[in-house]
Amino acid sequence: MEAVVQRDPSNAQAWYELGVKQQENEREQQAISALQRSLELDATHLPSWLALAISYTNEGDRRGTYEAIQNWIKHNGAYRDIVDAYQTGDGGEPNGTDQFQKLIGCLIAMARGLSRPGGGDDEVDADVQIALAVLLNTNEVL
Repeated sequence: MEAVVQRDPSNAQAWYELGVKQQENEREQQAISALQRSLELDATHLPSWLALAISYTNEGDRRGTYEAIQNWIKHNGAYRDIVDAYQTGDGGEPNGTDQFQKLIGCLIAMARGLSRPGGGDDEVDADVQIALAVLLNTNEVL
């Protein structure tokens, strides 16, 4: 993957794949750098936001985790109406524990409000479950 991004440094998907490989090899700082580069090239790539949240959690960076999950929610158009409804009446930008609680609440609203986007069955979107697990892990680890 390193060779691929050297040949084509504007390939967001390749940067994402490199970041995931770095995670698998427990090289979190390199993973974070690659995933950030992927997101500089394509801020709407949802898997990069989740992978970045995982790396930040592994590094014990709670703030980074919260920001990555918040951006995953922000760029996830499938849940726009649910997120907007949840955030109605929000009193500004949350910080710390308040931010954690609001993110958890928003993800739970997403899980309850929609089954799999476009699906119509009762399955919860696996990425919502991953985002919840990552956030809950920040409370256990730190």
